[in-house]
Amino acid sequence: MARLQTALERQESVIIQYHQEFEKVNLAFRSLTETLSVLLDQLCQSQWTTPDAPTPCAMSALSPAHQGVIYEPHLPPPQPYSGDPGTCRSFLSQCSLYFELQPSRFSSDRCKVAAIISLLSGRAREWGTAVWDAQLPICSGLAAFTEEMKRVFDRSVAGHEAAREIMLLCQEHRTLTDYAIQFRTLAASSQWNERALYDAFWQGLSDDLKDKLVSRELPATLNQLLDLATRVDIRLHQRARERAYSRSRDTPVPLTRSPVTSSEPKPHSESEPIQIKWTRLSPVERRLSLLRTERTSEEELSVKDSAHQSDGEILVGVSKHVNFPHQSLLPVILDFAGQ
Repeated sequence: MARLQTALERQESVIIQYHQEFEKVNLAFRSLTETLSVLLDQLCQSQWTTPDAPTPCAMSALSPAHQGVIYEPHLPPPQPYSGDPGTCRSFLSQCSLYFELQPSRFSSDRCKVAAIISLLSGRAREWGTAVWDAQLPICSGLAAFTEEMKRVFDRSVAGHEAAREIMLLCQEHRTLTDYAIQFRTLAASSQWNERALYDAFWQGLSDDLKDKLVSRELPATLNQLLDLATRVDIRLHQRARERAYSRSRDTPVPLTRSPVTSSEPKPHSESEPIQIKWTRLSPVERRLSLLRTERTSEEELSVKDSAHQSDGEILVGVSKHVNFPHQSLLPVILDFAGQ
């Protein structure tokens, strides 16, 4: 017991030391987190806010062009556009945001048009290069240039085309998330009111989801219907995964058995020759073999040569030395040639 008490006390002291070290590390981590948070706040303020208000003397020393300057964020340019008809509108929207957040870098429409042409690639670059080399009037106006670019490359649906796409849109075997994203994208360009969009969204839902929603009180707005359908769809997929897991767990797994090797010798097949081993016999074994041979000869010669005729048959007597159950008479038919 004394050894056990000593070991427990030693372990307790080690645990206390580990706890103290952990508290030190935790305190240092909290201090580092607070310092990092302060640095991030300072960085954000230096990028998005104006510098501290200078003194009146400093304000008088600044020129009117430098007064009220706002620091702009340094953003990477949008990804190059290669002429894909489905992404033309999104590319132009990214360029518009890029110019909006950095107005001092793009002070005129001509600079903005030049920046857009520099971001083109592939066949879109060939078109932009031809327009810039020809110095067409659209190179001096951003609105005219973007309209011409949409006319050449943009094939996204809008207005009546988007409305027709909504009427034909169905969820089918897709997840509700994919269906809702495509529906909202078309709805933004369809110019339909909320009531029409509500009915179109309900019409495009899958039959399984409609069966689950029909027993509930349907909400009044489209956003509420989207939220309800999303929750129900997530639960349906979770339940499907649970059923699949239950089936895989209940299905018995076939066990592969290794072939059992029998210790009994295999019988010789008819086509397999018998293997004979020649061994030298001892004198005793040689004597026993001769006795068995003589006995067999006596049994063969014990058959009586006298025959008893009976209705054309000859009955041959058999000695008791033959291995029959008892002495018996066997009928033998003799066929004499020529008689």
